[in-house]
Amino acid sequence: MSIVPGFRRTHARHRGLTPTQLKQEIARLQREAGELTCQLVEVAIENDRLRADRNRVAAEREQEALANGKTIDDLADERDYWMTDARRLRDRFSAQIAADANAVRVEVPPMVRDTSDPADQATQPIAVITLAEAAAAGRLGPVTDPGRVA
Repeated sequence: MSIVPGFRRTHARHRGLTPTQLKQEIARLQREAGELTCQLVEVAIENDRLRADRNRVAAEREQEALANGKTIDDLADERDYWMTDARRLRDRFSAQIAADANAVRVEVPPMVRDTSDPADQATQPIAVITLAEAAAAGRLGPVTDPGRVA
């Protein structure tokens, strides 16, 4: 009940948390922070283990390279040399490789080929002509019927 007529006190739902509720929330947040700290420590330990494994493997590879009488830089230089040589040979012999592939291609005569499947339908070569030839043939007019085949 209020002294001023028409003025009511607010209900408890408009107030903040009670001291007990605040203590419970603080305790929950502290537990959560403790769990996250444990997870962080576990991740740091795993990270250190992985870093040690990486360093061990790198050292083993270095020892293997030294045992073969080569350094990492020598191996990288040799790799670069062979990559360049492979590119050069591919460029030099690409026409011959293509000619050999065309020479030994497998052809099936049309009367033997099964074309019942639409994916196996025979195709015709695409007619490639110059722009002037297309204009002379009347193929450069306005498109009034996109389905028209010239």
